[in-house]
Amino acid sequence: MNTRVTGKNILAEAIEELRQATGLVVKALPPTDYPLAGAMPDTILHVGLPEGNMWQFPVEIKKGVLQRTNIGLIARQLEHFHEPGILVAGYVPPKLAEELKQLNIQFLDTAGNAFLNVAP
Repeated sequence: MNTRVTGKNILAEAIEELRQATGLVVKALPPTDYPLAGAMPDTILHVGLPEGNMWQFPVEIKKGVLQRTNIGLIARQLEHFHEPGILVAGYVPPKLAEELKQLNIQFLDTAGNAFLNVAP
C-alpha cells in the first residue's frame, strides 16, 4: 500500500474536513484556470454556501506539521497572489493557528482546523 503523503492528499483531506465541519461547498480547480497574473498557486479553491456566495482563493500547500519558522515565507508566498490566498497544511498547531489568525493568514489543515476571513 502506498502511504506517501502528497500535496494532493493533504488538499483532499483538508477539503473534506472543511465540508464536514461547515457544510460549505468546496471545489478544487487546476491553477491553470487562475485568471490573474502573478505567482502560480498550487491550486484554486472555490468555497461557498450551498445556495449563496462563492469565493475564489489561490492555495499554497505545505506538507506535514506547519513550523513557526515557515510563517514569514508563507506570508510572502501568499502576498504574490492578487487576491487573498489560503494556506493548506497537514497540521497547524494551536499556537501557530493563533499567530496565523493575528496575521490574517487564512488556512485549512487535515485535522479540521480552519480560518477563513470573508464577508458573507
